Amino acid sequence: QRVEALTIVRGSGGVEAACTIAKTFVETAMSATEQFPDGRATEALRVAPAALLETVFSPTA
Repeated sequence: QRVEALTIVRGSGGVEAACTIAKTFVETAMSATEQFPDGRATEALRVAPAALLETVFSPTA
């Protein structure tokens, strides 16, 4: 049943659409930090969204 469920979910295109939207949000978040002064907190805000998204696309995920 698990394999069948995964086949249905992956075949629907919903996962790909969600990932595309997530990438757009990451780009928007990173762009928004350009107005902030450089510093450790700003750098964390810049890298966190991409790092989170990377966990989705990681081969081990």
